Amino acid sequence: MIDVTGVVINEEANEVVITGVDLDSIWIFKDEPSEDAECTEVSYKFNISLAGARKYLYLVTKNNKKASGFKYMNQRLEALIGQTIHLSSNFLVKDEA
Repeated sequence: MIDVTGVVINEEANEVVITGVDLDSIWIFKDEPSEDAECTEVSYKFNISLAGARKYLYLVTKNNKKASGFKYMNQRLEALIGQTIHLSSNFLVKDEA
């Protein structure tokens, strides 16, 4: 689960980058995290030139009550800011490093 802090839509590069705080990161090592446990920042990049990635992002926004109220995809994605969502890694862009 991530708490979305930002969405960047780059239509020239056919990318959508969703950034947020990984809420699951505090549970990795212990069943009961300490009071001062910190969550890590994560970034998910999607290649929207692929039909599967576009459909997945549509389904993510469709299943979000706040985002589903908007007509256009850019507005739907930006409505995810401040929401807690789960993103699958199936459609993420793989880094070529």
